[in-house]
Amino acid sequence: MYTLIIKEHFDAAHFLENYAGKCANIHGHTWYVDVEIEGENPDKTGMIVDFGDVKKIIKSLLPDHEFLNRVLSINPTAENLSNYLFMSLDENFKDRSFKVKSVTVWESPGCGCRYSR
Repeated sequence: MYTLIIKEHFDAAHFLENYAGKCANIHGHTWYVDVEIEGENPDKTGMIVDFGDVKKIIKSLLPDHEFLNRVLSINPTAENLSNYLFMSLDENFKDRSFKVKSVTVWESPGCGCRYSR
């Protein structure tokens, strides 16, 4: 089994709803995203999928320079963002020979959340 790892990032502001801490105030992050794609059978070029093709789809889903509370229909926690991106990518790749293994969203260098199935 092969696992491809694609790293991306985006900048966005948010606040946490129903939260009684400093993150209840609007603030921003440079969010980092790790996407793991899993597949068994490389094609005739020796690839599971072209990194560039996956990066285009990931970038199209990232709410870069947005206010997350306004553009997403979820409370923008790292947990909800990792699930949202996983499900969106999973839907994009549903008819492919590979699958999304996990999505990790980092809101700071030491704090992130991984969603996998």
